[in-house]
Amino acid sequence: MITRENIKTWREWQLLMTPVYKSNDDKDKTPINKNGTWSTDWTDDELLNANRVGCYHKTLDEPKEQQLFDFDFDDKTRTANKFIGCLPPTFTVGKKINGKTVATHKIYKCSVKTKSYSYPKTAAKGGKVIELLTSTQTIFAGVDRIIINNVEPVYISDPTELKLHARLIAAFSELLPLIKDIQNRNDFYFRLGGALARETAIPMHLRTKYVEKLCELTNDPEVRNRVSCIQRQQQNLDEGSEDVFGIKELSEFVGANLKAFDEIKKEAEDDEEVKEKKVYKIQYANVDNFLMTNFPEPAYIIDPIVREQSITAVQGEPGVGKTMLGLRLAAGVACGCGFMSMPSVNGARPIFYMEGELPAYDIKTRINAIRKDFAKHNIEWKEDYFNIATVQQQNDFGFPPLHEEAGRAAVEKVIEEIAERTGKKVYVHLDNISSLCPGIKENDADAWSPLMHWMIKIKNKGHTVCYYHHLNKSGVSSGSTMQTRGIQMAIRLRKPDSKHRIPMTGEKAMQAVVDFPKWTLHDNSKIAQEHILTCDENQNWKRYPMLEENELKIIKYYEEGLTVKEMEEEMDIKEKTIYRKLKKLKDMEVIKDDKVS
Repeated sequence: MITRENIKTWREWQLLMTPVYKSNDDKDKTPINKNGTWSTDWTDDELLNANRVGCYHKTLDEPKEQQLFDFDFDDKTRTANKFIGCLPPTFTVGKKINGKTVATHKIYKCSVKTKSYSYPKTAAKGGKVIELLTSTQTIFAGVDRIIINNVEPVYISDPTELKLHARLIAAFSELLPLIKDIQNRNDFYFRLGGALARETAIPMHLRTKYVEKLCELTNDPEVRNRVSCIQRQQQNLDEGSEDVFGIKELSEFVGANLKAFDEIKKEAEDDEEVKEKKVYKIQYANVDNFLMTNFPEPAYIIDPIVREQSITAVQGEPGVGKTMLGLRLAAGVACGCGFMSMPSVNGARPIFYMEGELPAYDIKTRINAIRKDFAKHNIEWKEDYFNIATVQQQNDFGFPPLHEEAGRAAVEKVIEEIAERTGKKVYVHLDNISSLCPGIKENDADAWSPLMHWMIKIKNKGHTVCYYHHLNKSGVSSGSTMQTRGIQMAIRLRKPDSKHRIPMTGEKAMQAVVDFPKWTLHDNSKIAQEHILTCDENQNWKRYPMLEENELKIIKYYEEGLTVKEMEEEMDIKEKTIYRKLKKLKDMEVIKDDKVS
């Protein structure tokens, strides 16, 4: 509804408004001119008296600076409109059709130049299914419009995924009427899953979203089963199995030539977005000038485990303690107190910890334990430097995948915000790759390449990156070796076997065998030797060399205050052997002093 209050609100949103014609001639739905041209210079009264009000998609004086883009649902059958809920909530407009309110437009803000899109590309008047309008105007209020969700258009930093929604809506709108009465639904979803896996690069979270919507629209209660069909076909393809369907089998099953499916094929996406070619100038110098150039030396943040402008991979089995270690390192940097015997250098630094797997409550519990330990040791807690984002905070949509441009842009924006607020470069944690990059083909070097290039870009801006990843069955980082080529350190955590396991109490205690498959600056140093790292429920961290089972028992009894004679009785080892092992442990600095008699 066009009201003075609404006009005031829309101006606050910086909508560039214009009265729009409602007539029976060629002027219908076009902006009313002022002095022979389109204009945004309209008074509140002029807008109030208009039959319709529209908003321009971009400023008139700066055509390259795009302001808005609009999903326009033109499908005369209203099938496409049924998928409008798959788009993120934003300013939504509709109209009355046969007495019912139907959503027809969703409008977003964006500062990135976006190419328009329509399906089909060519059609007679009234033949379009969906359009993405980026260069004209959208009628959003007036006699034949209903504002369904009167909220400010949501800002989108990268419209890539939303453009993918437009293609998916075209494809799934074509499928919906073909499957309403099918009997063998799993057979259909296996074929759909195979076609999506073979022919497209659609992220798994979007495939899942549209399959769930398809189930809802066909009154299919077996949603989890149908989604499983989609996931299993992708898994089969990733494992090299021949048991994967294609578009041919899907078309034959539904008895139709699925033209709209071409919109989501890999080659269609590549053809539509012809990216501007960038010409790079490689900077170089002769050797004397190079040697005379004063390049800043990256300093340690925690000496020697965390270095400025580096990329570290923390690799480990599920449940071994990767996140516990990561949060403690992050807290040590954020509060400037170092870690164990390793000191912080040049004080506290801001951190951004992005956790994509664990519930927010579990992260809170672990951080509170660290905070309690810091308070016990009179370490100042710098809450403004410790910034964290969990998947639970993102509500229904989760994080945008990091192997896609939109996800990387969103993280980069947060890093820039923290750096600007604190005036310091940021220590970034990405925990973990499997959760933050759902659907990434881990064994494909091409899938890792954009992610690793982006981390290098972040590093070159002066920030420090630490990412977390699981080990495979062979005990090495899961996926292509591309992931380790640009990193400076790999910290690997494995669960100790029974011979090396240290007796500990408490369900939340952790211990891991730690080694460094890659450490550019310290590969052969003492600090890089394989060892056992433990942490009890009170945040007491300890490092032990790789010891024999009886040596671990001696350490335990020593800490409990037992005499050598008492140890002999407990372990059935000769007294002379115990003294020899105690000396060895003292020389290794595992035991600081010899109080045993």
